[in-house]
Amino acid sequence: MLSITRLALGNKIIGLSLRGKASLAATMVKYRRMRKPTEPQNWAVDYQEKYIPFSKSQLVEALVKEFHSSNHKECISFLQFVSQVDSSLVQHYYSVLEQLQKHYTPIDPDRDTLQEFCLTDAERLMKEQKVLAVMEPLLDQANFNKLSEEALAYALIVNHPHDEVQVTVNLDQYEYITFWALGQRIGPLQVMAATRAQRTGFFGTARIPVDRHYFKRVIVAARTKNSHLVLKCFKDIPLEGLEQLLPLVKVRTSVFHRALLNTMLVVSGLALFVNVGMVVLSDLKIGTTTLLFLFAALMAFRAWKVSQFPMFPETQSDEPKKGSDLQIN
Repeated sequence: MLSITRLALGNKIIGLSLRGKASLAATMVKYRRMRKPTEPQNWAVDYQEKYIPFSKSQLVEALVKEFHSSNHKECISFLQFVSQVDSSLVQHYYSVLEQLQKHYTPIDPDRDTLQEFCLTDAERLMKEQKVLAVMEPLLDQANFNKLSEEALAYALIVNHPHDEVQVTVNLDQYEYITFWALGQRIGPLQVMAATRAQRTGFFGTARIPVDRHYFKRVIVAARTKNSHLVLKCFKDIPLEGLEQLLPLVKVRTSVFHRALLNTMLVVSGLALFVNVGMVVLSDLKIGTTTLLFLFAALMAFRAWKVSQFPMFPETQSDEPKKGSDLQIN
């Protein structure tokens, strides 16, 4: 039933269709082969910042000061016009909010109302797509930019060297992945600068936070297979850290850190064997070969367990990201 639903929806599905998933995987391979990619290709063209970092009151005050400061009547007329436009927009977007609530309520995992009937996975998927279809033009009007395939592939592959936690994403586990971003900035992350201001280097010098591509707001919509829609909003997220916002990612360690962990494990095991194992060997009269074999098997099993990290429903890291569920109410 679910496969028939996907075929019926066709190109209307927002996210990873079979063709889109193959294209995204190919783009990820391209970035994986690059030596040191600094930003997604054609980033300046794909991402056009539309966000105006001023509030409504600031804009109105600036317009009054610029064009109507000398004429009191024109100033009053302009403020009345602003009030009428404001009332009209409130009425329009209130109807949009009701439409969103109508589509979102049946799939809301935190709803307070009673559930009339149980949805199948195919029906839930169709309702989730309706919610995203209504949200997409609304987010565009709110000056959010939907991140392109190039930007998504870059974020899933490239890891910044200052990120303490790195994760990998398996595209086969997702029905769709969509990111919207607003307010691109280039500079040190505010939270990271505050947390690392007290850290010092080897010689007591303060570590200067590096400049990063980051967004003031990021909205992520993702769905893993046989699960439900995850819709959240985050604050101050670097471009290379978008993959950490996804559900069902796998934490990974570099080859250097794995080698370091295994080396420390072997050294500590050998020290324990020399101090304790030889005494046990002489007391129990166990053969040296048997004891060495058991010790090697134990160390190998322990090293394998250390190198394997469990799958987390959501990545928990010390990186400076703030997120919350996107409530439609």
